[in-house]
Amino acid sequence: DELKIKKDNSFSYRYRRSLRQLITESLPKQLSGLESAILYGDTSGINRTMKNNFQRSGIYHLFAVSGLNLTLTVAFIFFVARWLNSPPLVRLALGLSSVFFYLWLVGYSASVSRAAIMIIVVLFSWYAARRLELVNALSLAALILLIINPYQLYDVAFQLSFGAVIGILFLTPVLTKVFKPELKRLVMPVAVALGAQLAVEPILAFYFNQLSVISVIANVVLVPPVAAITGSGFLATLMALVSRPLARVIFKITMPLLSYLNFGAAFFAALPGASMALPRPGAVIIISYFLILLAALFSMSRLKRKLGFGVFVISLLAIIMVGIWSQVPASMSSARLTVSFLDVGQGDAILIRGPRNHIILVDGGVSYQLLKKKLALKAVRKIDLMILSHAHADHVSGLVGVLEDYPVGMVLDPGYPHTSPIYKDFLKVIKRKKIRYKIGRRGQIYRLGRIKLRLFRPSNYFITGSNSDVNNSSIVARLTYGNFHLLLPGDIERESITELLREREDISADVLKVSHHGSYTGTTMKLLRAVRPREAIISVGKDNLYGHPHRQALRRLRAAGSRIWRTDINGDIELSSDGASYNIRSSK
Repeated sequence: DELKIKKDNSFSYRYRRSLRQLITESLPKQLSGLESAILYGDTSGINRTMKNNFQRSGIYHLFAVSGLNLTLTVAFIFFVARWLNSPPLVRLALGLSSVFFYLWLVGYSASVSRAAIMIIVVLFSWYAARRLELVNALSLAALILLIINPYQLYDVAFQLSFGAVIGILFLTPVLTKVFKPELKRLVMPVAVALGAQLAVEPILAFYFNQLSVISVIANVVLVPPVAAITGSGFLATLMALVSRPLARVIFKITMPLLSYLNFGAAFFAALPGASMALPRPGAVIIISYFLILLAALFSMSRLKRKLGFGVFVISLLAIIMVGIWSQVPASMSSARLTVSFLDVGQGDAILIRGPRNHIILVDGGVSYQLLKKKLALKAVRKIDLMILSHAHADHVSGLVGVLEDYPVGMVLDPGYPHTSPIYKDFLKVIKRKKIRYKIGRRGQIYRLGRIKLRLFRPSNYFITGSNSDVNNSSIVARLTYGNFHLLLPGDIERESITELLREREDISADVLKVSHHGSYTGTTMKLLRAVRPREAIISVGKDNLYGHPHRQALRRLRAAGSRIWRTDINGDIELSSDGASYNIRSSK
């Protein structure tokens, strides 16, 4: 039977589509995408650069339809009703109506539902003239959401949403209490941002392996204008039901604020320390973090002497400097070469760092998100030379995202005419960003400081008629650093190995990256006798469908006297050399 997908033709869908068109007509392309993202969570109009800027500066939460958006919307409606001297019952009705209208407009995500429940409880408590404990409202919201779906407890969005509110409720009062009363208005925005950030840092470190220090300042500086953007945007949304020209005027009024927000995100994202990479913390570290945090807050709450303006300024500067100086050790040059064979599953990704912080990336695996996390942990900010060994997806896929997000000096590609969509995207990004591009051929030599790369394959023609012409077109390169040698053969198989040996080049190496993930045809005894590797490194996915590495390939490596390292067993494998000797260690 043919599967038929019914088109969503509901009024809410048609209204949202009409609003997107109205915003596009009212604002420049980049700003219209930003407006839609803030108001309705529609990020389809946000380009990759803007997304990265908002992520690195710690304000990407503005793009997620959340409690902040709903709270600002309801607050705006309540403010207007109060300004018009509306009676309490009318204000209650308007507040509740705005909650349900917003939910209808954007959907029922966990963060919006949580905020909606809390706001409804607050509104009824206000109308009944009862004092409300916000903790009770938060607990009720959590209880209702978990009754509806208990598995939300394990959802990172649920954890971040409630964690941030808990931080604001419990940490902000202590942070403001230590300062003199006359500084409360100045301290409060920083305390709110810092309270939320301190509460969710372990969650961010656990799920995303990153710590954002600059985000505290970025939120203080950039979030306030969002209130005006959200409020006026909600007014324009309502006005569009009556008069589209008037709604268009209201959207245009937000243009300066949107430009300020876009510029601010780019500014903070460019600062050193905007985002710090961290290894995933264990339970002991997370518990220790909260115990230390509680001890610090307890000590602060017992301070008898209130702190003045000078201490407040010094505290802000300290937060910024921690982020900047934390990046110094990772960016300092070393006298050693490091080569990291990254565990990216069933694929290859090799990161090479030279003494002057020259960065070479060979292949990128299948998942850019995984590769990006690995590069962040290595404090990589740019790529001097990118080498694509060949155009198969398990080598090229991750590189497309790297080309989009990182400055890349030059790309080296075997140039085999492959027709896969991902390889076409790879070439399109290179052309669009005007990145220097070269076809790799036998005899070429590339130098970055003390690093020397000599290419042995492909020659001036490609092998055809083999089991895998793409694999046999791989770039084969030998890295030389002093007296240390590393052979990188891509995924060449027997046909290309035969051609390579026929050329009688010196391909001896201390370390061999085993071709084609240790497949049966990726090594031969003749190749191993020519290379004479003391170490053999196999980049391979755990329990992969291809049976890699093949047991016969492992037998050959052992017979050649090579010590075998595997990313599926050893995790990330890091090689370090001073040019005379080397050592290898693994993450597992």
